[in-house]
Parts: sequence; structure tokens; C-alpha cells
Amino acid sequence: CNVQKCSGGRQTTVSGYVYAPNGTLPLYNVQVFIPNAPLAPFAAGVQCDNCAGPLSGEPIATALSDPTGAFVLKGVPAGANVPIVVELGKWRREMTIPMVTGCVDNPLTDPNLTRLPQNQKEGSMPHVALTTGGCDQMGCMLTKLGIDPMEFGGQADGSKKAINVYQGLSGGVPTGATPAMNLWGDATVLNTYDLAIFSCECEEALSNKGGGVGGAPFGIVTDYLNAGGRILTTDFQYTWYKYSPDPNIGAATPGSSTIGLGEIIGGAPVGGSPMTL
Repeated sequence: CNVQKCSGGRQTTVSGYVYAPNGTLPLYNVQVFIPNAPLAPFAAGVQCDNCAGPLSGEPIATALSDPTGAFVLKGVPAGANVPIVVELGKWRREMTIPMVTGCVDNPLTDPNLTRLPQNQKEGSMPHVALTTGGCDQMGCMLTKLGIDPMEFGGQADGSKKAINVYQGLSGGVPTGATPAMNLWGDATVLNTYDLAIFSCECEEALSNKGGGVGGAPFGIVTDYLNAGGRILTTDFQYTWYKYSPDPNIGAATPGSSTIGLGEIIGGAPVGGSPMTL
């Protein structure tokens, strides 16, 4: 009822940029919308989702951020305290625009209005499993993105912490961390996470993945991917693709270069700083 009818083909619009939790990194393809009802909570655990699926909250106006992070919402209701939501997967945060003036554009310049949440008090976050590794510290990347350090915990914390840390080979031993085999060796545990981040262990480290090629974890991780799970891997963690039992992903014979992704060679090249690609 607060969407004004404007003359001359004009509309009430809200424009701005969507950012990562740090408020500085613009994000592409994020849903931005004005809700007209309470937001329903996300279902817990891994699941196949659809980017074109319906949004919660009976949106009045919707938009997607472009490759620069910019968005424009059209047909926005005018008045005070208009809610606005940014959503990407299970990331979601609802804020309030203090005032929307009718029949003109209302640019949002405060990144705190349109950034993803830094912690679960601010909004919804995906449940993430993070393994340590001797050659990559992916946890440092997450804090640089603006995720609150208080959201890091161990397996025992479950969903009370957005990120559960597991100990990989030659990695550090964060407080409360359990061995990575507790994660990739247990389908029930792995399926509680929306995303798993596996940090490089400096080698293929098959002994840490069920004892070698054909170990149970390779099937467990493949099933997780087929169920809609995501994994982000660095360097030698290519093992999950190279030795997957799914011939569309891995090799039917370990080391084969003719099936699936074929031969993958680990070890980051030596380069300058910054490195030229």
C-alpha cells in the first residue's frame, strides 16, 4: 500500500552495492529484496538448492547485484523504516532503511545496510567445516572477509558456531579441533555442513583420507557433493577430485589422464610477489 504511483513513468527506487561481511568487498549475484512478511528460517544441513527458487518474506521488490556489486530495486514502498534483505545461499541479513522518498532514487551509501552478516546475531550464515593444513591457512581468509572470530569453534560446538575447525595433516591444532577424519570420514557429520573448506596438507596425504586410494572418505565426499554440498579445496586437496569414485569427476584408475578430470599435479609454482599469471 505504500508503493506510490509516480507521474511521468518515474518509480521509487533504492540503489546501492552489496558487500561481503567486511563491508568493502563487493559481491556479484546476491539477491536484494524488500520483504512484506517475516523471513522463514533456512533448513539445516546439506540440500540441493535452486538459485531461482522462491524467496522468503513475500518480496515486494527484488534485484540481483551485478558484477560490480551494484543493484537497483524498483517499485519500493516509500516511508520510514523500510526493511531490506541481502541473501546469497544461506547468507542472509535484514536491515532497515531509515527513510525512502517516493518517486526518486534513494542511494544507500552506508555499507552496513547492505553487507552480509559477520556473525549469527546479525543474520543467517551457512554452516562451514574448515580443515587446517600445513601449507594453507584458509581460516585467515575467512577473517579477512569480515567473519567474526567468535564464530570459529570445534565439532562439539555444532551450529552454535558458524565455522567448525578440524585438524588436518601438519596443520595447527586450534582449541577444540578434532581430526579431519571425523569430518570427511563420517557422512552423518559431513552432511550437517553447507560447505567444507579443505586446506592444503602439503602432499596428497592419502593416509589421512582413509588409508589410501579407495578409502571410504572419497565416496563420502562424492556423495556429499551429489547431495548438494560444496567443497572449496586448495592445492593438494585436489585428491577429492582425482580419486573420486565417480568417473565423471575422478579417474577410474588412479593417475589415469583419460577419465574425469585426469592427471592433476600439486605444488604451487614459485613466482614473484605479486605473482604474474
